[in-house]
Amino acid sequence: MVYQETFAGIVGWTVVPNFVTNTLHSLWYSFRYSTKSAAIPPRGSAKHTRDRNWILCGVVLVYLVYLIRNVDRALEPSHYDVLDLGFHSFTQKQLKTNFRKASLQYHPDKAGDTGADVFVRIRAAHEVLSDPTLRQAYDWFGPASFKCTTCQTTKDYLRNGINEIFVMYGTTAAVLMLMGWAGRATYGRYWRYTLLAAIGLLELSMVQNTSPNRILGWLMPHRVTFEQIVLLRQIYLSTAIAIPQIGPILWPSNNRQPKISGSSKEWLKRLEDLTIASNDQFLTETKWTMEALTGSQDLEVQLREQFSRLFLECRLHQDQHLGSIKTSIVSRMVADKA
Repeated sequence: MVYQETFAGIVGWTVVPNFVTNTLHSLWYSFRYSTKSAAIPPRGSAKHTRDRNWILCGVVLVYLVYLIRNVDRALEPSHYDVLDLGFHSFTQKQLKTNFRKASLQYHPDKAGDTGADVFVRIRAAHEVLSDPTLRQAYDWFGPASFKCTTCQTTKDYLRNGINEIFVMYGTTAAVLMLMGWAGRATYGRYWRYTLLAAIGLLELSMVQNTSPNRILGWLMPHRVTFEQIVLLRQIYLSTAIAIPQIGPILWPSNNRQPKISGSSKEWLKRLEDLTIASNDQFLTETKWTMEALTGSQDLEVQLREQFSRLFLECRLHQDQHLGSIKTSIVSRMVADKA
């Protein structure tokens, strides 16, 4: 159920934010402006884009919280919940007492077929929590740890679980790299990789410690270690997808133009003056040619000569000397920037 919710959330990121944003944006404009009002910002204008961006930020943040809460609700009751025991805060006597009480309440002979599934879960919870090795493996990796048929000791379960952790985080890093190469999720790549590494190290420290993490235990007091890890992964995954959507809006990058030194400015000024002079000369020659045409009907030869000169001057603009000047300017700008 948890993985289904996670997959649905990933698919939802491609559709839900933009759809809800466009809907709310249209409703907001229809409420604020009348349909015949000329004050409605046109599509593509600065105000239209700004309003939509802020609505998108709100939608993404709400959707982020919704997905995390949804995964939290999708978690099935743990063995501790089934037997009404506190995580790392019960005695063997309490375990036996609660097991007997729950078994009598949900025994198939008393509860019928409706209590059969609950009774099976009660017995499984008692079997795991009464065995220190199985209990530790369950605390670290959840029910998935018991898929290892060759694991016998705590070290076996730990080794198998750590291997799966490396596979999971390696796959996640590869997916992020592919998204970056595809041109998506390019914003905040450094922080996504840093946060991924931090969560991976935190998870490794949690699964090698027999006592629960104090901070996470305070934030999620009713969750077992493996449930805390599931929620941490969901928080990271949703945040990693949300950052490229709202990051450029909340924290726009300042693409400042590089400074140009005095020597480069002089070269650019000379190039600008040369361009203006060439343009003025071209206009003068064209005007002179047109005046010549209006004064006589037999100036075809002179017209050809003038346009030949203009063509020659245009060719001179493509001369290697001018190209060397351009190359020199670019080289100076690069050197000044360095």
